[in-house]
This record gives sequence, C-alpha cells and structure tokens, in this order.
Amino acid sequence: MSDDRTVPSDATDAAERVDEESAHEPDRLTTPEEETAADEARDRFAGDEAQAAEHYRDMAKKGAKAKGEGRIS
Repeated sequence: MSDDRTVPSDATDAAERVDEESAHEPDRLTTPEEETAADEARDRFAGDEAQAAEHYRDMAKKGAKAKGEGRIS
C-alpha cells in the first residue's frame, strides 16, 4: 500500500470550512409512506439493542484472538 499523501489546496480547505459551518438540512421532507416505514421498522426491531450489543462483544472477543491470514493488525 502506498503512503503517498496529498496536501489539500487552499480552495479545498475553504470549501470544507464552508461545508462544516453550514446548516445540514434534508433536501425534502419525508413522505407519509417513508414515515410509516420508519415507524414500522422501529417497532419491528425494538428491543434488539441488547442482542446486537452482545453479538458485538462476542465478535470483538473472537477478533482479538484471531490468528493467521485474517488477522487485522
């Protein structure tokens, strides 16, 4: 993997500053169908947080013990 790094130009820095200071707003409001779908998804997956957290911990433990080619260092 190459370690060639670039230095952003002054124009890029200025554009990024404008972007980070500007309000972040959606380009449109949600449709009633999108709101209904979001509500249904929220209700369908309610309570899954604990299961997802447990799965994350399990995978982190397995990853910490990984040996060989798949190991991330």
